[in-house]
Amino acid sequence: PGDSTVTAPAPLLSALAAARSGAGAVTVLSPGNAMQVNAMHLTSIMLREAGSLEEVQEFLMARHPGALVFGPGLGPKPKVGDFALQLIKALEEEARDEATANHASAMVLDADAITSLAHQPQALFEA
Repeated sequence: PGDSTVTAPAPLLSALAAARSGAGAVTVLSPGNAMQVNAMHLTSIMLREAGSLEEVQEFLMARHPGALVFGPGLGPKPKVGDFALQLIKALEEEARDEATANHASAMVLDADAITSLAHQPQALFEA
């Protein structure tokens, strides 16, 4: 989510781990305030600015990733949990459409994202 204070090491480590584990093309989507830090440290990882659900959806439509990791560096805030739920629902809706059935088949929520949902656990289980 756009105005988040970003903890730089978390997304960097997640991206590097994905690349080293053989994930193939790895792209870090991050708010604009993290782009410069990410660019300095992730020389072999693609970067794309995304500070809204719409920008994330545009990326998903264009790239059709096989998996997503959500949360590294965003911090445990209710706004992050709300964004995660919106993203899960958007992925489910798009997966129902045959034209977008190649969207992410797996989504990992990191500890911050899960903690951010503490105020609405039932919403996560229903998503």
